[in-house]
Amino acid sequence: MIRYGMDEDFEKAKKIWQECFLDGENEVDFYFENLYDKHKYLVLEENDEIKASLHENPYKLNFNGSIFDSIYIVGVAVSPEYRGKGYMGELLKESLIENRKREVPFVFLSPINPEIYRRYGFEYVSNLKNYSMKTESIPYGKIERAYDIKRVDLDSDDELYRDLVEVYDEKMKDISLYIERDGEYFKNWVKEIKSDGGDVFSIYLDESIRGYVALYRREELEIREIFARDRRALENLLSLVKSFKEYYPKLKIKNIDEKLLDYLFNNQKSLEVKEYPFIMGRILNPLEVFKMLNIFDIDMKIMVTDSIIMENNQVYVFTEEGEQWYGNMSDWDLKIDIGDLSSLIFGQLSIEELIYLEKIEVNNEEVIGRIREKGIFEKKKNYIQDYQ
Repeated sequence: MIRYGMDEDFEKAKKIWQECFLDGENEVDFYFENLYDKHKYLVLEENDEIKASLHENPYKLNFNGSIFDSIYIVGVAVSPEYRGKGYMGELLKESLIENRKREVPFVFLSPINPEIYRRYGFEYVSNLKNYSMKTESIPYGKIERAYDIKRVDLDSDDELYRDLVEVYDEKMKDISLYIERDGEYFKNWVKEIKSDGGDVFSIYLDESIRGYVALYRREELEIREIFARDRRALENLLSLVKSFKEYYPKLKIKNIDEKLLDYLFNNQKSLEVKEYPFIMGRILNPLEVFKMLNIFDIDMKIMVTDSIIMENNQVYVFTEEGEQWYGNMSDWDLKIDIGDLSSLIFGQLSIEELIYLEKIEVNNEEVIGRIREKGIFEKKKNYIQDYQ
């Protein structure tokens, strides 16, 4: 039987999480005290035993200017004694089908093993960049007196949280897919960071917020997020980070918004830089997601195949007037699987790259020419860096 959680499942859910994941005690406590919702806890149960479970955490996403409700699937778990029997697949399929019925157009997750989730139509849609360096290699050491640094606390004024939203929204202007954040979101975000020994600092010039940094003090110093509205503010935030060098000689930056970060350092060879895929997405309703692209001035027909959500197996027709509907299954220009469709629509890979990888079957070369001419299905920059 597959069902959603009940009151008596709380301790079971927490135990399963502790058995299956490496999160510390503080992280687990934060999740179950602040984020756990029995109504979003989906379980597969046999003989009064939970064999598999997952959590469907609600988020609002912004894609191409369209804001919609989505689900972040986390905590996909099967206790060791029940693994290898197909329980997880059965549960995941149920989650996808049911959320499609609830008109959720797209869901996402952060995979431990991407091969598992590709079987269910997931594909990468967002990357993370990771910088490793010595803290002392930051070439800035003094914070200008004109700047004010404020620690963001749980009891900070609402205005301070609104300031964080202001910076975030500004930095997301050139991002195609991202999580919508408001003051309430940032309050929970700060609480999560502090529960794991971290801190958030904002920086002001003439009482105007210029940026913020979220960091953890673990075995090494780790920046989770740093956004600045200009280079000078970024230099001063990095100066703040450098002030921890005596206690934390090693620094890791999980994500940085500055494209030219490397050139803020005197010795680029001292940086170890890695970029890796982080978030996988799964389209549940192709027609609704296609509409968010706002494609005009082109006639094309795209066949989508989906082995799990049968109603998605359609030919999607685009008209020059910007309309989309279902077409004749025997008449199509391009053919693509639902997983690769996520890469295409959200710009993880361009249409040229997907054709090269033989992920798209082309039945009409003229349409490909028109797509190139109009710049449709090009690579995009996305930003999702939430963990729960």
